Amino acid sequence: MRSMNRGIRTCVIAAGKRLNTLRGYFPWTSRGFGAGLVSGGTIWYYGLLREDRFLLALGVMGLTLTLVSAMGVGVGWLVLRKQVSTRMTDKIECSGETNREMASGFSVRVPRGLMFLSLNWSWNTPREVNVSQRADGQTLYERINFQRRGRVHSLTRVFYLSEPLGLAALSWKVAQEAALEIHPHTGKLEQIPLFSSLKSGDGVSYPNPEARGDLHDLRGYHPGDPIRYILWHVFAKSRTLAVRAPEQALSPDQTFMAYFYPSPTDPAAAGTLRAMLKHLPSTSRCRIGIAGNSKVFDEVEEAEQALLDSVNYRNDYSESPTLGSFLQQLHSSPENRVRVLLAPPLNQAWLKWVTQELSRASRVCQTEVWLCVDGFVPLSEAGWKNWIWNPASDAGGTGLSNVDVKKLSRTLPQLKSHAHSVQVINREQGKQFSASQFQNLSS
Repeated sequence: MRSMNRGIRTCVIAAGKRLNTLRGYFPWTSRGFGAGLVSGGTIWYYGLLREDRFLLALGVMGLTLTLVSAMGVGVGWLVLRKQVSTRMTDKIECSGETNREMASGFSVRVPRGLMFLSLNWSWNTPREVNVSQRADGQTLYERINFQRRGRVHSLTRVFYLSEPLGLAALSWKVAQEAALEIHPHTGKLEQIPLFSSLKSGDGVSYPNPEARGDLHDLRGYHPGDPIRYILWHVFAKSRTLAVRAPEQALSPDQTFMAYFYPSPTDPAAAGTLRAMLKHLPSTSRCRIGIAGNSKVFDEVEEAEQALLDSVNYRNDYSESPTLGSFLQQLHSSPENRVRVLLAPPLNQAWLKWVTQELSRASRVCQTEVWLCVDGFVPLSEAGWKNWIWNPASDAGGTGLSNVDVKKLSRTLPQLKSHAHSVQVINREQGKQFSASQFQNLSS
């Protein structure tokens, strides 16, 4: 019975797609079709039967207008379709970031005689992209904005051609080969002291024989900094909180280890991993693992390519390579530290599986969990807590990683009990919080 229902559903969907395609070649819109029926009825009933010349003239004008509109759109369709098909024979190649508008390189030149028509288009496949057109004279340039990372090997555009009155319109689809690479954007991660944790130091200001410079470092205030370190005279002049912190002589870690869990809500975690790879010191070695992929990546370029492909990984990793197998391949020791990048938990079952992974990994090396989000749902209470947190109003156009503070505070203790440390990273706002700060805020 289920197979029969599935077959009927498939046939209905296929028939709907076929009808939708045929609908695109019907020249009149619902408005134009209605106007044509009204005009024809007026001509027949009032003009011919009742011999009302005024209404006869109105009916003829309305019917003529609908026919001329359809003819104009038809002529424009013949001219522009040939031009579009010629333009889309070339393979489109470009790369960019999610939630960042960029030019695809595709454009259409509208002849001067067809400037009264309106031409726009969208992408039928893939769907995770916003398409807009920028007019420059007679040429329309395509602008694209992807909402999801990944690769695009082929695309299908749907073109819409209509006239100003909305009486007639035509649409058609054209496929094109592509080689697009869409990387996750890094947001404002560069403005937080996130990448200083990728280095280590001995606490000496300047180890060189000749001591030079200031023994302290001036930086912006971040939640958790002691109040006594705030430079109030700087705040009085610039209205910006700044703190003075001891400056350390930093030396790159020998090995950088990170493990990433893909999921539908992972854009912030993917962007954080890419930001870490971009700012990794050249003298450091990287060891990157991705759930669902058994390979250990020791080159930044390979890790970025695997990050693109991870968008297609499934969420159930029970039969896939795990964090434990990743550490076994590296022969990790207790002195090593691995950063585990997570998205907000999908459900309790997924969270339980991840905590079991962390518990086993913590016996082998130090595990540092980075829970990455794009914003927080505003708290109902007002006051200094909201002022410090400054929750994001959106999640970079996707809304996938916006999390509720109170719900997340119940998740953090479970992660913290199975890891050495837990950090919450806000990609869009460029802020970093500890688990204790999160709990205090929601209590």
